[in-house]
Amino acid sequence: MTIDERLFDLLACPHCKGSLLLVDGGFGLRCESCHVTFPIQHGVPVMRVDAVPARKREEKGIASGNQPSALFRIVAGPQANRTFELRAGTCQVLGRADTDVQRTAVFNVDVQLALDEGTKSMIMAYLRQQFSSLPFHRVPDLLLTDGGISRLHAMVVAEGGKVGLLDLVSKNGTEVNGVEVESKLLTQGDVIELGETKIIFEGFS
Repeated sequence: MTIDERLFDLLACPHCKGSLLLVDGGFGLRCESCHVTFPIQHGVPVMRVDAVPARKREEKGIASGNQPSALFRIVAGPQANRTFELRAGTCQVLGRADTDVQRTAVFNVDVQLALDEGTKSMIMAYLRQQFSSLPFHRVPDLLLTDGGISRLHAMVVAEGGKVGLLDLVSKNGTEVNGVEVESKLLTQGDVIELGETKIIFEGFS
């Protein structure tokens, strides 16, 4: 599936902020300045920092060590005591893992669940409303073995000193500090509740 034209209009190279060209029959986005082509998978561009040569990243001042990370810790639920982080300029879907025991042994796998058009539009509207920097790079989804979580439950977004949470119209809802929310900018110490899972936002590294 090639990229939605509405999404393409909002995209720029995440490294140099330059324009992108649609290539490979609509299944790739090319930045001529960085000399890199980002693939489009299931209609979603995969813009990985490591796709750009290290020399180019240093020239643009985007070496991985220069980007603050939002830190999270799971404090309740099947994956309690695990931690994960989200770098500035990235977003991540929180969802339910496959119920196959053999496949749920992995806490965070390199996979992205397909988003339908309505969900894509909702995410883009939220990003435009709350954050100044577009586009965001979607990192592999965080899949949790919690039966109370929807397949596509929520999304967390990090930009500099801000972290946002967006419920993706989940069946059981998303709460922050015990209050159900559709979206919220998080502050350090906030607790996200999805099904039986509780995740604390510990701040930035």
